[in-house]
Amino acid sequence: MHGAKTAIIAKFLNPFAKLIIRTGYTQSLFDAKENKNLSKIKRLEKIAYRFANHSLVTSLADKKYLIEEYKIPKNKISVIANYIDTDIFRPNLKITKLENRLIFVGRLSSQKNLPSLIKALSGLNLSLDLIGEGKQKEELKKLAESEKVSVNFFGTIPNFKLPEILNRYRIFILPSLYEGMPKTLLEAMSCNLACIATNVPGSREVIQNGKNGLLAETSSASLRENILKLINNLEFQKTLGENAREFILKNFSLKTQIQKELSIYQNLTKN
Repeated sequence: MHGAKTAIIAKFLNPFAKLIIRTGYTQSLFDAKENKNLSKIKRLEKIAYRFANHSLVTSLADKKYLIEEYKIPKNKISVIANYIDTDIFRPNLKITKLENRLIFVGRLSSQKNLPSLIKALSGLNLSLDLIGEGKQKEELKKLAESEKVSVNFFGTIPNFKLPEILNRYRIFILPSLYEGMPKTLLEAMSCNLACIATNVPGSREVIQNGKNGLLAETSSASLRENILKLINNLEFQKTLGENAREFILKNFSLKTQIQKELSIYQNLTKN
């Protein structure tokens, strides 16, 4: 089941059935970082996870949280990351690259740390293209104007259009303060983009610094430093992009993730 409420309902409807919780991220872990009211969510999650025969989470950070917060035995938790359809999110060499432009895909929210990114670009001859919507949009527009940074707001774009759009760029950047298992980062890596992400849980489970991407700290200075490492080095961009694609094919393809998840279900049904 996906989510705490449905898991509890399912267990009451059939108390003898084995219950597996499959979650994209742990709600209370994210809400804690955004200072939301947690008591109700945590009560529901605690009941659901304790009812479950097994829980599937998308990151090591989520697994650690369940062990520490809800005292779930580590052998009852497996990490199955978000999958990527690598036949759809793939390099397209026929598309002409845009020069001196970075792309970000995600919500325009405080979690994504976009003010630090905009400040990092101040004085550089680069444009930032933002794909997504969110509460910070007007604030970001004002900041971009005051910092004299070229920022283009493209709004929300359907996922099926993203492969073509990503392939127009050389560099993807995700400056988040925290992440679960960032699917937009995986999609960009699968399209051969050179990626910069911040050294936070989730992102650092994917990026091997200097090999398949770059890890920056969340400060403007660190983001700027890593952007400068990449922007005028096409060979380095190419190497990181190719390694990123190879890493995704090996670890995050749909086929790979299905095999991992199927193996868990098969083992549970045997017991």
